[in-house]
Amino acid sequence: MHVIPRIRTLEKVRFHLWIIAVLNVLMWVSVPLSFSVISLAAFADKGSSKLGGIALIPVIFLTAIPVAAGIKLVSFRQWARLVTMALAVLYLFYFPIGTILGVYVFWVLLQNETRRVFEEAGKIIAVSETVSK
Repeated sequence: MHVIPRIRTLEKVRFHLWIIAVLNVLMWVSVPLSFSVISLAAFADKGSSKLGGIALIPVIFLTAIPVAAGIKLVSFRQWARLVTMALAVLYLFYFPIGTILGVYVFWVLLQNETRRVFEEAGKIIAVSETVSK
């Protein structure tokens, strides 16, 4: 009976999640990489390339978390939704583009439709993980 509206809701939520996932990856990969290139160039000028390589390690770690959250967000993982909302708080300080992205993330992830989709997906994922064991 109510299958068609649920499919439409799922597709609408998935569409917005893909946008958030792509923007999440772009935001967290582009900004730290630009800083790492600058820091590597600065360390290379002084002849200390090892220190520049060490400075890149936290940058890689800090970009891995949002990238993983963006990928798992589209798989409707609840932890990815929470991590993305935490990242959205940080986005709010990157005026104006980050602020727009942060507001968009909250607008999508705090809607009742989105919450329901994540809750239903969480139940399905839990059952499938139990069955696969």
